[in-house]
Amino acid sequence: MNQELIDQVYKAIEDYIEEHGIPPSHRIIAEQCFISKGAVGTYLTYLEKQNRIEREFGVARGIRLVKKKTDQTSDQTSEN
Repeated sequence: MNQELIDQVYKAIEDYIEEHGIPPSHRIIAEQCFISKGAVGTYLTYLEKQNRIEREFGVARGIRLVKKKTDQTSDQTSEN
């Protein structure tokens, strides 16, 4: 699978959520990334395997970005 296209799909999801506050539909992802609507599910599966997203099946727009763990040093410095 083309990692650049996987990254493009992730970026499209990230940008859409930032702009609209909700995840994009498969149709919107397909249009933004110039891929077929059927291929969107394949790319989302790869993103899930890379632990970059989570999906809730049976829910419209059930895509969530997996948050990276933040550095805990900022918590420790605020205590001192």
